[in-house]
Amino acid sequence: MVPLPADLVTAYLARLGVPPGPPTAQLLRAVHTAQVERIAYEYLDTYAGRPPGIDPVQAARRFVTGGGGYCYHHNGALAALLAALGFDVRRHRGGVRGTPEQDVEAALGNHLVLTVSLEGLTWLADCGLGDLLHAPVPLRPGRFGQGPFTYELIDLGGGRWRLVHDPAQRSFCDMTFELTPASMSAFVPRHVELSTSPTSGFTRTLHVMRREADRVEGLLGRVRYTVDSAGRHERSVASPSEWFAILADEFGLTTESWTVAERSRIWDRVGAPREARNGTSSGPSGVQVPE
Repeated sequence: MVPLPADLVTAYLARLGVPPGPPTAQLLRAVHTAQVERIAYEYLDTYAGRPPGIDPVQAARRFVTGGGGYCYHHNGALAALLAALGFDVRRHRGGVRGTPEQDVEAALGNHLVLTVSLEGLTWLADCGLGDLLHAPVPLRPGRFGQGPFTYELIDLGGGRWRLVHDPAQRSFCDMTFELTPASMSAFVPRHVELSTSPTSGFTRTLHVMRREADRVEGLLGRVRYTVDSAGRHERSVASPSEWFAILADEFGLTTESWTVAERSRIWDRVGAPREARNGTSSGPSGVQVPE
């Protein structure tokens, strides 16, 4: 795995607010939690019709200049950063499903997963699921809690694992992954499909998310929401100025380069009637999730 250039490592860590150090479980946790808190899960450019590529160096540069990304960007850049810091990190194919009825084999490849071998353990590190992991976890079967949410890791055998979401968060059902290592090039065809197909959730519904230790913050279309121990709280965003201010002030996303016409077009699209979106929202990896 090719690590990031030294200057970009410095800028990336500064964006996260994490000082460099030896590859320990403490540093892994610090990097992971800072990334999901400070760098939004988003696909604004894809939704606007100008999808970026998934080169890890370019994704890291997006992060340090006020952008976010979805799984291929988050975990691709994170893997390169961890490698530069001396971690033994591997990429794997994953498959996010919106419902248990969806085919696992068809889903595999729509998500990029990371594992880290460290201190005698294999750690699952995944900053690309939007509203799921806040911190990395040891790869072992069982239920575990993070903040008010409860998740489950299941060993399916044959080198496959499943991470089951807390149903209270509703964005998707589960994510199955295989421990066979994968290169970034293996994800390019699926990225092209997810970021350009008119049937992809990424081109049909806009969803921005950020994970905190005790809650999830999100923007789904024109709905600003929080999910915490008290449940889900929603409010409608009334104006484009408020909507773009939320992106900047609450999700740390820079949109100054967008023209007035682009902003108007995006605002109109996110306010389209539900019927125009077939009554679905987009979870991680573009999975269509009933609203």
